Amino acid sequence: MTNGWDVFISHASEDKKSVARPLASKLRRLGLTVWLDENELKLGDSLSRKIDEGLTKSSMVLSYYRGIFSGRTGQNMSCVASPQR
Repeated sequence: MTNGWDVFISHASEDKKSVARPLASKLRRLGLTVWLDENELKLGDSLSRKIDEGLTKSSMVLSYYRGIFSGRTGQNMSCVASPQR
């Protein structure tokens, strides 16, 4: 377990290769700590528990979603910062 992350990246699995991984890599190069599922989840982990931990212990959540999920066309990125950290 870690003390926390700067950024939690939320994404659909089909966007991992084209969006989530490159974004995480760029943020790490800027010196930020990043919660990305494939780096934090291990075989046997509770998915919901690990996601809850990541959300709770991250300063910011970046959520990437495409229109297919929102009922609109195009791509969207939203950011929410936590006042606790």
